[in-house]
Amino acid sequence: MGELAKQDYFTELDRRDQEQIIMEAAGEASKELFYDVNGKKGLSYEGVNTVSFFMGDIETEPWFQREKVELNSQVFWSTTVRAVNKTFNLAALGTAEVPEMMDVHDVDENKKWVKNPDGSWKMHLEFDRFCLRKSMSMAQRNAKRAVMPAPMLQKFLEYFIKRAGGDTRAEIPYNPRKIPADYRVLLDSGGDRKEKTPPPAKTPAGEKAAPPPAKGLQPGKVNLSIIAYNLKALGYGEKDVLVFEEKENVIVEPTRDISEAEHYRISGTLEPMGAAWEEVGHRGRWRTPKKDAAPSADAVVSDLVNRILAAKSDMTRNAVVKLIEEEKAKAAGLLTVEAAAYLVASNLGVK
Repeated sequence: MGELAKQDYFTELDRRDQEQIIMEAAGEASKELFYDVNGKKGLSYEGVNTVSFFMGDIETEPWFQREKVELNSQVFWSTTVRAVNKTFNLAALGTAEVPEMMDVHDVDENKKWVKNPDGSWKMHLEFDRFCLRKSMSMAQRNAKRAVMPAPMLQKFLEYFIKRAGGDTRAEIPYNPRKIPADYRVLLDSGGDRKEKTPPPAKTPAGEKAAPPPAKGLQPGKVNLSIIAYNLKALGYGEKDVLVFEEKENVIVEPTRDISEAEHYRISGTLEPMGAAWEEVGHRGRWRTPKKDAAPSADAVVSDLVNRILAAKSDMTRNAVVKLIEEEKAKAAGLLTVEAAAYLVASNLGVK
């Protein structure tokens, strides 16, 4: 696929995503989780949101930045947001630009599109009243994709394709939230979007009720169990890799010859956790340092306050805390205390 063809492909994906965003704004639900553009398939806006739903650890923060920019004499609205993968403690920015004016077809008295003498469609510019919503939603899409491992996105794309083709036995590639099977109505052709809550399990007389489910994976934590869990989500088990601890590291060692594509998929999952490939032994291995859970909100805010005080010797701790509280209050509940602290630090020029 040449450069122009690639550009046309991604332009078409953006165009279709914008249609889904307008449908969403109108309260309609699109069931198209992927697109097929000239034989090349890619996740849709709705598809990325569905992957985020099933992964359960992807969040977009309340903070965003929006500005009007001019490119090639055309006015665009540019929006930037930040998404976080809470399991791996990863964060990334996503930006999208949408023109303020959009091309609209000229129509005749019968409401049919009109063509130019050369055969092209006759168009004119009109203000796009959805331009701000489009730029925000597409920026969120881009930020979410940036913190999702590429192999995981590919697995979900393959899953959506199988389900669209009628394969009802296809398994969700990654489901740490243990979403009940009834939620699969989201992916079935012709289904609705009502979330069904399964009835509570009944405990037979004379038996003790089952203990509550174990807590989910802690954000930012990396250990043997988490790495083995993610590899299993990709379809790799004991017949493929050996996972063990070596001092303060988790080692993933192939137990068979793996292809270049398999090496890429495994690396794409382990590298965001800090893994490095080593040419050790017959087949090599990945080494990942173990990490404790991400710091608590109080610890994050305390660290930011200390960094501000170190950079601004003329400020007191109470003054910094007051600025954070004021920033949080201005957002009317839309900012967490950590986000408010980051904003205050940024406003004061503290990195």
